[in-house]
Amino acid sequence: ECSAEHLWDNVHATISKQVNKQLLVQSSDKPLCVDWQQGCGCTNRPHDKRHLCSGCLSASHSAQYCPRTQAN
Repeated sequence: ECSAEHLWDNVHATISKQVNKQLLVQSSDKPLCVDWQQGCGCTNRPHDKRHLCSGCLSASHSAQYCPRTQAN
C-alpha cells in the first residue's frame, strides 16, 4: 500500500494506487496491468484497456518509460 500524493518530484500528483497487490487508477479504481508497467511489457491483448502508464495514464508507454520517472 502506498499513500503518496505526489510523484518523486513533488510536482505531479499520483494517479494510481496499489491495493492488495493490484494497481488501480485512483479516480476510478479501474485496474491497470502490472506486467505492462515493467520493462518486459505484456502481450495479453484481451485486456489492452489496462495497458496505461501508471505514472501519467498514457497508452503510448509503460511506467518504465514514462517521462515523469526519476532519472537514475
